[in-house]
Amino acid sequence: MKAVFQIFVSDIRKGKKWYVEKLGAKVLANYPSYKCVLLSIGNEQIDMGQPIAKWGLNWKKAKRLVGRQVGILLEVEDVEKEYERLSRKGVKFLFKPKKAPWGEYIADFQDMDGNILRLV
Repeated sequence: MKAVFQIFVSDIRKGKKWYVEKLGAKVLANYPSYKCVLLSIGNEQIDMGQPIAKWGLNWKKAKRLVGRQVGILLEVEDVEKEYERLSRKGVKFLFKPKKAPWGEYIADFQDMDGNILRLV
């Protein structure tokens, strides 16, 4: 079994470009007629989609999920260094790296649609 994380964006071309340029994601597959792309970041995969009617019954629900906390954690060796590197690339952070009550260092950031991801 393998986990693939899903994220919804308002524009698949802009989303793909942002994740490739800012986070260094690799494009594994494109599904242009469904406005979806499969990306990899490190050893993990993200199924990114721009919700459209062609998806069927749940596309309107998925469209409402653009711009939210997505629950994707990106584990890095040094949160402070990654924060600095991504900040130089124009990534918008919600707060500077800090120590969470449970001991991890974290920093939350937003993609171009306001989806919130976390460095840990």
